[in-house]
Amino acid sequence: MTVSALCAAKHLGKKSKWMYTQLELQKLVYLAHMFHLVKEDNQPLVENRFEAWEWGPVHVDLYYKLRAAGASSIPKSFEEWKILKTVDETSTEARWLGYISECFPPGNGASLLSITHNKHSAWKRCYKRILNIEIPDSKIVQEYHDQVRAANQR
Repeated sequence: MTVSALCAAKHLGKKSKWMYTQLELQKLVYLAHMFHLVKEDNQPLVENRFEAWEWGPVHVDLYYKLRAAGASSIPKSFEEWKILKTVDETSTEARWLGYISECFPPGNGASLLSITHNKHSAWKRCYKRILNIEIPDSKIVQEYHDQVRAANQR
Protein backbone atom coordinates (compact mmCIF):
# COMPACT_ATOMS: atom_id res chain seq x y z
CA MET A 1 0.00 0.00 0.00
CA THR A 2 1.35 3.41 -0.85
CA VAL A 3 1.01 6.52 1.29
CA SER A 4 1.05 10.18 0.37
CA ALA A 5 4.45 11.86 0.49
CA LEU A 6 3.05 14.24 3.09
CA CYS A 7 2.00 11.32 5.33
CA ALA A 8 5.51 9.89 4.97
CA ALA A 9 6.99 13.30 5.88
CA LYS A 10 4.71 13.54 8.92
CA HIS A 11 5.89 10.10 10.05
CA LEU A 12 9.53 11.22 9.73
CA GLY A 13 8.75 14.49 11.51
CA LYS A 14 7.31 12.63 14.49
CA LYS A 15 10.34 10.34 14.63
CA SER A 16 12.70 13.35 14.64
CA LYS A 17 10.72 15.35 17.21
CA TRP A 18 9.97 17.79 14.35
CA MET A 19 13.60 18.65 13.58
CA TYR A 20 13.85 17.81 9.84
CA THR A 21 13.98 20.55 7.22
CA GLN A 22 12.09 20.35 3.95
CA LEU A 23 15.31 19.46 2.11
CA GLU A 24 15.98 16.61 4.53
CA LEU A 25 12.39 15.37 4.31
CA GLN A 26 12.57 15.39 0.50
CA LYS A 27 15.74 13.29 0.47
CA LEU A 28 14.59 10.94 3.24
CA VAL A 29 11.25 10.24 1.58
CA TYR A 30 13.12 9.64 -1.69
CA LEU A 31 15.57 7.18 -0.10
CA ALA A 32 12.82 5.36 1.80
CA HIS A 33 10.88 5.14 -1.48
CA MET A 34 13.98 3.65 -3.13
CA PHE A 35 14.43 0.99 -0.46
CA HIS A 36 10.74 0.17 -0.53
CA LEU A 37 10.80 -0.29 -4.32
CA VAL A 38 13.82 -2.58 -4.14
CA LYS A 39 12.96 -4.59 -1.04
CA GLU A 40 9.18 -4.80 -1.47
CA ASP A 41 8.87 -6.21 -5.02
CA ASN A 42 8.74 -2.88 -6.88
CA GLN A 43 5.93 -1.57 -4.69
CA PRO A 44 6.19 2.22 -4.33
CA LEU A 45 6.26 3.75 -0.87
CA VAL A 46 4.67 7.05 -1.87
CA GLU A 47 2.05 8.09 -4.37
CA ASN A 48 2.85 10.24 -7.38
CA ARG A 49 6.34 11.03 -8.58
CA PHE A 50 9.73 12.51 -7.94
CA GLU A 51 11.26 15.02 -10.32
CA ALA A 52 14.88 15.98 -10.95
CA TRP A 53 15.20 19.58 -9.72
CA GLU A 54 18.36 21.59 -9.11
CA TRP A 55 18.58 20.51 -5.45
CA GLY A 56 18.01 16.84 -6.24
CA PRO A 57 15.00 14.56 -6.32
CA VAL A 58 11.88 16.47 -5.31
CA HIS A 59 8.43 15.12 -4.63
CA VAL A 60 6.31 17.88 -6.11
CA ASP A 61 3.33 17.43 -3.76
CA LEU A 62 5.63 17.60 -0.75
CA TYR A 63 7.48 20.64 -2.07
CA TYR A 64 4.37 22.73 -2.62
CA LYS A 65 2.97 21.90 0.81
CA LEU A 66 6.21 22.56 2.73
CA ARG A 67 7.99 25.29 0.77
CA ALA A 68 6.83 28.09 3.07
CA ALA A 69 9.12 26.72 5.80
CA GLY A 70 12.18 27.48 3.68
CA ALA A 71 15.31 26.04 5.31
CA SER A 72 13.72 25.79 8.77
CA SER A 73 12.50 22.56 10.33
CA ILE A 74 8.84 21.77 9.71
CA PRO A 75 7.14 22.25 13.10
CA LYS A 76 4.62 19.96 14.75
CA SER A 77 2.13 22.82 14.53
CA PHE A 78 2.20 22.78 10.71
CA GLU A 79 -1.46 22.96 9.71
CA GLU A 80 -1.33 20.11 7.16
CA TRP A 81 -0.22 17.55 9.77
CA LYS A 82 -3.55 17.85 11.57
CA ILE A 83 -5.67 16.54 8.68
CA LEU A 84 -3.42 13.67 7.63
CA LYS A 85 -3.75 10.04 8.51
CA THR A 86 -0.79 8.47 10.20
CA VAL A 87 1.32 5.72 8.69
CA ASP A 88 0.46 2.32 10.15
CA GLU A 89 3.37 1.45 12.47
CA THR A 90 3.23 -2.22 11.40
CA SER A 91 3.45 -1.44 7.66
CA THR A 92 6.41 -1.84 5.33
CA GLU A 93 6.20 1.92 4.73
CA ALA A 94 6.79 2.59 8.45
CA ARG A 95 9.66 0.08 8.51
CA TRP A 96 11.56 1.78 5.67
CA LEU A 97 10.83 5.29 6.89
CA GLY A 98 12.11 4.24 10.32
CA TYR A 99 15.23 2.67 8.84
CA ILE A 100 16.06 5.80 6.86
CA SER A 101 15.43 8.11 9.83
CA GLU A 102 17.80 6.01 11.95
CA CYS A 103 20.49 6.24 9.27
CA PHE A 104 20.08 10.00 8.85
CA PRO A 105 19.07 11.93 11.96
CA PRO A 106 18.25 15.66 11.59
CA GLY A 107 21.17 17.82 10.50
CA ASN A 108 22.35 15.54 7.68
CA GLY A 109 21.18 17.62 4.73
CA ALA A 110 24.67 17.85 3.22
CA SER A 111 25.19 14.08 3.47
CA LEU A 112 21.82 13.46 1.89
CA LEU A 113 22.64 15.83 -0.98
CA SER A 114 25.91 14.00 -1.62
CA ILE A 115 24.02 10.71 -1.87
CA THR A 116 21.27 11.96 -4.17
CA HIS A 117 23.70 13.93 -6.37
CA ASN A 118 26.43 11.33 -6.91
CA LYS A 119 27.37 9.94 -10.31
CA HIS A 120 25.21 6.81 -9.85
CA SER A 121 22.03 8.68 -8.96
CA ALA A 122 18.80 8.65 -10.90
CA TRP A 123 18.74 12.41 -10.35
CA LYS A 124 22.06 12.76 -12.20
CA ARG A 125 20.72 10.69 -15.10
CA CYS A 126 17.50 12.69 -15.38
CA TYR A 127 18.41 16.25 -14.43
CA LYS A 128 18.18 18.87 -17.15
CA ARG A 129 18.49 22.45 -15.95
CA ILE A 130 15.10 24.16 -15.51
CA LEU A 131 13.06 21.21 -16.91
CA ASN A 132 12.07 19.31 -13.72
CA ILE A 133 11.96 15.93 -15.46
CA GLU A 134 10.21 12.98 -13.82
CA ILE A 135 12.48 10.34 -12.28
CA PRO A 136 10.90 6.98 -13.16
CA ASP A 137 10.81 4.31 -10.46
CA SER A 138 12.85 2.07 -12.78
CA LYS A 139 15.73 4.56 -12.64
CA ILE A 140 15.42 4.79 -8.85
CA VAL A 141 15.76 0.99 -8.63
CA GLN A 142 18.73 1.13 -11.00
CA GLU A 143 20.32 3.77 -8.76
CA TYR A 144 20.08 1.45 -5.76
CA HIS A 145 21.77 -1.41 -7.62
CA ASP A 146 24.47 0.88 -9.04
CA GLN A 147 25.19 2.27 -5.57
CA VAL A 148 25.51 -1.23 -4.11
CA ARG A 149 27.77 -2.32 -6.97
CA ALA A 150 29.97 0.77 -6.55
CA ALA A 151 30.23 0.21 -2.79
CA ASN A 152 31.26 -3.43 -3.33
CA GLN A 153 34.03 -2.36 -5.71
CA ARG A 154 35.69 -0.09 -3.13
